[in-house]
Amino acid sequence: MGYLLTTVGNSYGLLNYAHDESEDYLLFRAGIRLEGLEPVLSYQATSRAALKRLRKHHIVSSTGPDLVSRELRTALEALAPSDVEFFDAAVVFGDDVVEGYSAINIPNLAGCCDMTVSEYELTNFDPANPSYMFLYTVIREESPDDFDVVRCRERPASIIVSNRMKEQLMKSGLSGLAFCRSLDLTPQGRTIYEYC
Repeated sequence: MGYLLTTVGNSYGLLNYAHDESEDYLLFRAGIRLEGLEPVLSYQATSRAALKRLRKHHIVSSTGPDLVSRELRTALEALAPSDVEFFDAAVVFGDDVVEGYSAINIPNLAGCCDMTVSEYELTNFDPANPSYMFLYTVIREESPDDFDVVRCRERPASIIVSNRMKEQLMKSGLSGLAFCRSLDLTPQGRTIYEYC
């Protein structure tokens, strides 16, 4: 069984990715191995308050590659070392530098959404490489291609973990992580998740 890995609180907007001086973020959503790459990954906190809130999140979303905390990185490297790659990132606000966050790359791409139940709109007309806007996402019951961590083919910004990985992360002592079976962006309230 697969789960969309996210955080209990919304972290989007805490950081701005410095696109002009950093690596192209789309590389981190392509589902390819990036070993040997030494990317520049620069993030700017949007405010001093955002800098303080940052420490409460093990996964931080922005317009760049997702960042993970040192604690989550350590857990993922121990549990699924061949399923993840990490690259150190610079997070700054003025003269303050925040240590302990890394960009995550997941070199495995798999179809993870149950497209028969999910509600979505096609956002392009390329049959070889379709893209979607999901209103209601349901993750497939079966484990994604026998990996513990994969990048979702239908939602490239999403990280999917296996049931084994979910159980191990829940036992790890990390807090603030959410594991979604379904994610509903409509007012119908169909989101199903567990959190630690």
